[in-house]
Amino acid sequence: MFIVLLNYTAPAEEIENHRVAHREWVDARFNEGVFIASGRLTSSTGGVILAHGISIENLEALMATDPFTVNNLIRVEILDVDLRRTTRSLAFLKEDSVTTS
Repeated sequence: MFIVLLNYTAPAEEIENHRVAHREWVDARFNEGVFIASGRLTSSTGGVILAHGISIENLEALMATDPFTVNNLIRVEILDVDLRRTTRSLAFLKEDSVTTS
């Protein structure tokens, strides 16, 4: 599983100018099954995405297509997490389900 941190590097006005395109891009990743959760940081300095079932190389390439990234509005940090314990409903996150496609 991956935790993707998006840290704004541009003024709020520029972020807002691209927010609709970013949300549409995020929605498409949910529809593909790659993203399993997302949201804003309460500090209003960026956002977070949880991703699963993708290789780090493919996730890095995917994140490069985010409109926020394309327009140099964010810095992306990807944390590769090896979960050891979860609730039963989240057990799938511990499985080795990384794909190469």
